[in-house]
Amino acid sequence: MMSTAKSEQSVCHIHPCTLCHHMKLGSSTAITVEIKDIKAHTLPKVGTPKRNAKYYVKLVFNGEVRLTTGAHRGTAVSWDEKIYLDGNKNFMLECQVHAQLNIGGEYFIGETKGTIESFLEDSGSRVIYRKLREYDKNGNLRELQTVVEFTIVSMAGSVDSSKMQMDEAVAQGKAAIDQIKPSPSSLKHATGLVDDSVPAYNNIEPIPATWGPFLWKVELLIGIVDKISEIHPYARVAWSILSVTYKVVLAQKARDDAIDHLVEVMNDAYSFVNEATALKEIESHKQIIAVLTQQTTDCAYFIRDYAINKSFWKRTVKNFISDTDIKIKQYEAKFQELKLAFQGRAILQTEITVLRILDNVDNIAEEIDLNDMLYAEGARFDPEKVCLPHTRDNVIDEINEWINSPNGDDVPRIFYLSGVAGSGKSTIAHTIAYRYDQLGRLGSSFCFDRADQANRRPDNIFSTIARDLADLDPQRKRVLWLTVKEKRSLRITRAPREQFDKFILIPTKNMNTIGPVVIVIDGLDECGDEGSRKVILSILAEAVRHLPSNFRILITARPETDIEKALASKHHVFCKRMETIDAKSTSDDISLYVQAQLSDVEGLERRWPNRTWCLPLVEKSEGLFQWAFTACRFITGDGKSGLDPVDQLDILLLPAPSTNNLSTLDQLYFDILARTFPSENTNFMNRFRLILGRVLAAHEPLSISSLGELRCEDDFVDVGLVIHPLGSLLSGVAQQDVAVRPLHTSFRDFLTDANRSKQFFIDISLHHSLLTLACMQVMKRELRFNICNLKTSHVRNTDIFDLTERVMKAISPCLSYSCRFWADHLRATAYEVIVFEALRYFLYNHFLYWLEVLSVTRRVNVASRMLSLVVMWIKTHDQELSMATDVNRFVAAFASVISQSAPHIYLSALPFAPMDSTLSKHYLQQYQHTLSVHRGGLRDWPNVQIVIDEHTNSINSVAFSPDGTCIVSGSDDKTIRVWDAHTGDIVSSPFEGHTDRVNSVAFSPDGACIVSGSDDKTIRVWDVHTGNIISGPFKGHTHWVNSVAFSPDSARIVSGSSDQTTRVWDVLTGNIVSGPFEGHTDWVNSVAFFPDGACVVSGSDDKTIRVWDVLTGNIVSDPFESHTDWVCSVAFSPDGTRIVSGSFDKTIRVWDAHTGNIVSSPFEGHTDWVNSVAFSPDGACIVSGSFDKTIRVWDVLTGNIVSGPFEGHTDWVNSVAFSPDGTRIVSGSDDKTIRVWDVLTGNIVSGPFEGYTNGVMSVALSPDATCIVSGSNDLTIRVWDALTGNILSGSFEGHTDWVNSVAFSPDSAHVVSGSSDLTIRVWDVLTGNIVSGPFKGHTDQVNSVAFSPDGTCIVSGSHDKTIRVWDAHTGDIVSGPFEGHTDWVNSIAFSPDGAHIVSGSDDKTIRVWDVLTGDIVSGPFEGHTNGVNSVAFSPDGTCIISSSYDKTIRVWDALTGNIISGSFKGHTNGITSVALSPNGAHIVSGSHDKTIRVWDVLTGNIISGPFKGHTNDVTSVALSPDGAHIVSGSGDKTIRVWDVLTGNIVSGPFKGHTDWVNSIAFSPDGIHIVSGSSDKTIRVWDAHTSDIVSDLFEGHTNPVTSVTFGSAYIILGSDDKTIEVWETQLDNNIYNYAIQSAPSFENYSEIKNGWVLGLHAELLFWVPPSICDGLWRPANMAVISKVSTKLNLTSFVHGDSWHLCKA
Repeated sequence: MMSTAKSEQSVCHIHPCTLCHHMKLGSSTAITVEIKDIKAHTLPKVGTPKRNAKYYVKLVFNGEVRLTTGAHRGTAVSWDEKIYLDGNKNFMLECQVHAQLNIGGEYFIGETKGTIESFLEDSGSRVIYRKLREYDKNGNLRELQTVVEFTIVSMAGSVDSSKMQMDEAVAQGKAAIDQIKPSPSSLKHATGLVDDSVPAYNNIEPIPATWGPFLWKVELLIGIVDKISEIHPYARVAWSILSVTYKVVLAQKARDDAIDHLVEVMNDAYSFVNEATALKEIESHKQIIAVLTQQTTDCAYFIRDYAINKSFWKRTVKNFISDTDIKIKQYEAKFQELKLAFQGRAILQTEITVLRILDNVDNIAEEIDLNDMLYAEGARFDPEKVCLPHTRDNVIDEINEWINSPNGDDVPRIFYLSGVAGSGKSTIAHTIAYRYDQLGRLGSSFCFDRADQANRRPDNIFSTIARDLADLDPQRKRVLWLTVKEKRSLRITRAPREQFDKFILIPTKNMNTIGPVVIVIDGLDECGDEGSRKVILSILAEAVRHLPSNFRILITARPETDIEKALASKHHVFCKRMETIDAKSTSDDISLYVQAQLSDVEGLERRWPNRTWCLPLVEKSEGLFQWAFTACRFITGDGKSGLDPVDQLDILLLPAPSTNNLSTLDQLYFDILARTFPSENTNFMNRFRLILGRVLAAHEPLSISSLGELRCEDDFVDVGLVIHPLGSLLSGVAQQDVAVRPLHTSFRDFLTDANRSKQFFIDISLHHSLLTLACMQVMKRELRFNICNLKTSHVRNTDIFDLTERVMKAISPCLSYSCRFWADHLRATAYEVIVFEALRYFLYNHFLYWLEVLSVTRRVNVASRMLSLVVMWIKTHDQELSMATDVNRFVAAFASVISQSAPHIYLSALPFAPMDSTLSKHYLQQYQHTLSVHRGGLRDWPNVQIVIDEHTNSINSVAFSPDGTCIVSGSDDKTIRVWDAHTGDIVSSPFEGHTDRVNSVAFSPDGACIVSGSDDKTIRVWDVHTGNIISGPFKGHTHWVNSVAFSPDSARIVSGSSDQTTRVWDVLTGNIVSGPFEGHTDWVNSVAFFPDGACVVSGSDDKTIRVWDVLTGNIVSDPFESHTDWVCSVAFSPDGTRIVSGSFDKTIRVWDAHTGNIVSSPFEGHTDWVNSVAFSPDGACIVSGSFDKTIRVWDVLTGNIVSGPFEGHTDWVNSVAFSPDGTRIVSGSDDKTIRVWDVLTGNIVSGPFEGYTNGVMSVALSPDATCIVSGSNDLTIRVWDALTGNILSGSFEGHTDWVNSVAFSPDSAHVVSGSSDLTIRVWDVLTGNIVSGPFKGHTDQVNSVAFSPDGTCIVSGSHDKTIRVWDAHTGDIVSGPFEGHTDWVNSIAFSPDGAHIVSGSDDKTIRVWDVLTGDIVSGPFEGHTNGVNSVAFSPDGTCIISSSYDKTIRVWDALTGNIISGSFKGHTNGITSVALSPNGAHIVSGSHDKTIRVWDVLTGNIISGPFKGHTNDVTSVALSPDGAHIVSGSGDKTIRVWDVLTGNIVSGPFKGHTDWVNSIAFSPDGIHIVSGSSDKTIRVWDAHTSDIVSDLFEGHTNPVTSVTFGSAYIILGSDDKTIEVWETQLDNNIYNYAIQSAPSFENYSEIKNGWVLGLHAELLFWVPPSICDGLWRPANMAVISKVSTKLNLTSFVHGDSWHLCKA
């Protein structure tokens, strides 16, 4: 019968119940049998004549299925494998025969079955003969003529059939491999061809008919094409793989003969070898045969990995038909195509079929753009630099053998080829790269070049390799894209380790790969100095071994010490040294090279017949290929006419002067230069030094054309006169637009060493000055406004589809070079007036144009570094140029917008530059059609450069990396994060592992590691780039780890803990090296190493600082004692002579590190704990961070504040640190942000009404509205002029605890205050003198005070549960204490006639007292179910209103205490605010339940509401003077105006605040609304028309908590400890003027990442972060903020007209 099922795979299928069966078997019936020698006779013909079926046997036993591995054709077929079965002898065994059809699936032939016992009984001779049977179409069983025979044997003893099956397969496979005799190799690492875990199923056979002829033909071809370089190397590689692979295939036979058929096709394609007896015929088809041999090599990889690769096997078994068979058919089709091409019947397609990844590529339709990943242009191998055929064969064969070794963990990943300059390493590297590129196996090649270090850098090698690998395979490209998609900061990362891990290691981890992936890295020693290549070497030495086993990395380098140390001894690195190559072999190779180069040169044979000219050249080369290369180019003249090769050779063969001690190669260079540039000709020599100096000093190679353009005004030297004759030493000499560079690094080394080059010495430092001037001249000549002719300002650079073409057209290579490198040349230039003046001209005329070029070429990230070099150069040479400082700060402030859009350099960045800056004054007048800042804006350059807010909890610790490029942070969110210090982008994913908050982080001095300490009591060491844990967790501390630090040599870590100990750990092992150091009697908060690593310092909650000897743990000196509270932070000065400490006592102290003496008086200024201190790198300054939310910079010697306070954090500052260059400070805060500050611009900012050092608890306006009184937690009272904000009197000092309540006397002459110090005091407003008091009598804090209406008495309420009435003049108690409340008295008030006092208490009651007698007139009023927080009389004195924590409002009859109106229930959460209507009839309330309700005072019924719309708590409500409208403010950041009766929204929501709206009020005339917010701003809104009504209000540095409107003033209270009074001034014209000029900026305009967007998300303009919150929108009548900015958009041009901005 026909079956449509696919054939089962050639594996053992184990039934899930098999194990259970075995467990149930009795010992008497269990049996293991061996079945072998399986044969079938008289098989029926199945299939078509051209597509005969293939047969296999299927054994079914005890739920298990076993298949014979081979499927064979013919009427009599045999299978040689042995099959082992476990079971019970009574179990049934089925033996089935199947035919496998090429088309149509499977065909069941027949079966025989019986018990094992019956088969054993029938096998007297151990051979079973059975005819097969099958059911006919009617269901009747019939016997067939087909016979199956096999041998069955019962195994003696207890055996495991599965193990025997595997052992048999592996033994056969290894036996086959042992028969192979591989070619000799110096590779020391043995490599296995068979994975023991992969079963083999076939006996060893002789080379079959298919393989034998094919291998013979390939070997014959090698001999025939020995001289044809295009074919020979590929044929050798193919044969070397296949000659081993065929044995592997035989030892590990697959389920069918798919591979055999492929070999048949390959054999057929090679049929030309039998016919092609003449080399001539082969040569005529050499391109076809070259492709054929390359294709054979790739096919050999496939066959080999098919047979021996375990993961390949698993994949093949899983999806054989859909994957493997398709690939095989692709190979077959290609070989058939090649055969037809050889026979002349088809056109050759030279691209070979390469299978590198087995998986099918799905979903590749998505656009993949990796172009913004760093890429080193020009770093690829050069096909012109490959070895001459038949030279360097031995070492190349050795490398080939290594590359083509079967994959395995014991195969070295790296082949390190080491040798001196000129020994031929690079040529070998280029040869390998070229050959494997032809095979489609070159993953990437990266050739370092000292002449091109600007492009070929350590920070772009792995990103370049990753992009090359992605281009190799669509699947690899897609995996890389998924890794970097939507992560631009990752795509442009310059961190080599992150590049390697994210771009190479991770994308390759889970791929099923076929054949080798070759990566070539040439000239590793030329990638920079030891420091710059340290990370690269670390990756190559360690991380590379984690790559898939088929990766092969060839590295060439000179034997530099650091390279040798990193690579030479590693297990995964095979080291080959050029000097170990046989000297005769090298000489023979050089002889072949010289003959190949010079054989056709006329004249040589006449002078030196029989090639006698060759041997002297070989001998003079002394084994250096570079000498031979240079000499040959010199002799031939590199194509230049007029040079006689015989004369050139004579020059080379002249003996060197006896006094000359130059090396062979140096002597050659010297002789060539002396021949070309006679030293006696001064003009020649000057010209030589000028041009060669330019070539060598350039930071990247330049063409002859660019070298000619890069000149000073009076420099007219023809570059070609110098360059053209040096073809033997320089590349690019014959073409105008090809980069000129030394052909070999040894020539550069020669020229820059005066002892070697003599009169040809090039002093590069002298040429940097000339190149600086030349760059300035080029920029002066070519820079211009809108250089790329950009059409619109509404899009980002990245959205301009043809930007690349515009850049290429508008920006010449010479201009591009000048814009990128002028500052680097300036840095290396000594001071000259001409250079300084050129710099001045550039900064004043072309600076903005220069930024344009950087913007459109994506190079803005280099601007900050370049301008810092400029500032440093100016300071170094004692010059002054304010513009230099300004342009540096300009880039720091606006780099984000500059990089995103070139037009917005002029439209957004320039207008927002501080108006008083030199830059703004000079450039703004040239660009008059931009937006302008009408009011506000930046007064100075922003001190905050970056704000990072991605942590989800408080940030406890921050630190700069040693090179200043990164910042590490540790947080309460249990993570460590690493950030780019310039852009704020996250460099690597959060480091996760700690199980509690991270208290301390620090970089190792070498920048490779980060240490962290945590509340989980552990310390961990992390790899900076990967985030992997290098060592740890270190366990030992028994309480929180509060502080960690590295030793100077990065080998040790010190930790301080709440367990009161300090410990020193080994970084690698985590062992305790020293400690625990015991002596502190409280938590250790901070630790640090001495600069020499010999001692550590610790600061503790026990108020002391201690210095410990690291080795002994002994205290070096007595504890440093002076602080009066906990020591929070300690740090050493860079020279180790000083220790700085910050304390809970709010001071900073500097100590002598050796004696413990205080060097200077305590630094005072912070108003709360000092959490963190650090020295500047030069030791001259100290930075401190405090609980007062500020950062300050102090002079170490004087203690004066140098800079600051830096304000911006909205919560405690926990950690501060200087950048390595001392120009920046990083801070981490409880507000979850990290901020980077400019040290220079952190000027002290003093706003109005500042002076308090703690929270303002109470404010009141004098009756005549001329003064304000305030009381504070800083224990003082102050009186302020309401109009000017000047302090009229105060601070009123005398209270010794918080001032909780203040009030004016009716005549405004006096102020009364109540305090937590239990006293009341009366003050003279003008003098600040105490008029009377302190009034003593209360036994707990005074919560509330008030004057009587006539001013003669004062009433007070206290935590002591009493009310007292005092004589305002004498302080005598007039009456009281009024006792009756059983809990705190929270609020008191006089009745309008002064006869009664009302009080509200935490005892939930309200009471009314007689002022004179103290008797309770009425009450207690009971009804509230929680504390009463506020009470007041109605204007006529008949009613009392109260509100409570119980969510209710109540109105009481003042005489009877009856509730006039009920509990006003309805809110479902606490009531936050209440207001009484002007007529006293209604109450409005706002609640945490997000609603507003209006109540009838008499009935308590809800008149209207709840008003719903707010999406967060309603924080404040107020009624309009006419009682018709309610205004509400909410935690949803909006304000809404409601109709009292209908609840409809009359106006709003008013949007603009960026945080909770805390307080709102109507103006007395009801026209305006004022709002105060946690975003620290106050905004004034027109309730009806949206007109602007007042000028800028600015000053608060913390959330605004209260606002009140007067007829002419607005009074503000804030958490920043200030009170401000503003005069309201109406100015409608300015607003209307602005809006009419810029209709695109509307109330609803979205602001996203600083960009103000138009209706269609087009870019209108960009706003700096520091003023974004305070930006006036069209609906704002005023915005009161620390920085409140109002724009004039009258002349603002944008979009298609943007270019008109230039005046």
